[in-house]
Amino acid sequence: MTEHVVKAGYSSASPEVVWSVLGDYFQLHTWASAINHCSAMTAAPAGPDARRRVVVGSNVLLEEIVEWAPNEVMAYEILGLPKALRSVQNRWVLVARGAGTSIELTASIEPGPRPPMKLAAKAAARLIGRTNASLVNDLVARSEKESS
Repeated sequence: MTEHVVKAGYSSASPEVVWSVLGDYFQLHTWASAINHCSAMTAAPAGPDARRRVVVGSNVLLEEIVEWAPNEVMAYEILGLPKALRSVQNRWVLVARGAGTSIELTASIEPGPRPPMKLAAKAAARLIGRTNASLVNDLVARSEKESS
């Protein structure tokens, strides 16, 4: 069974301003406090199939964009995780709310087929949830700073 972890926030900045931060895919480390480093793994600009290398603490991850709708949605697969996790995806959704933006980040963690893998997915969901809460809070703070 897939684990879903949803984190949400609200920015007084417009979706365009929030996207100007979020959609700068290869600059994640400039605004996200949980990210130590981020670099492009593809020559293509940010968008479908773009890949980045992300360092979180001592973990090195690869992320590949699978959905891209400017000012609205960005989703990426997180690659290179232990085999106990069949797939992990983060999906950002931005929705205009008045003059600001509602921000939602949903992590979907699909475990492998064996029971211990399901326990690993639950543990991963807790860890990813903490990181994603930090990402949402940092995006709100940076987008509000950009709009002032």
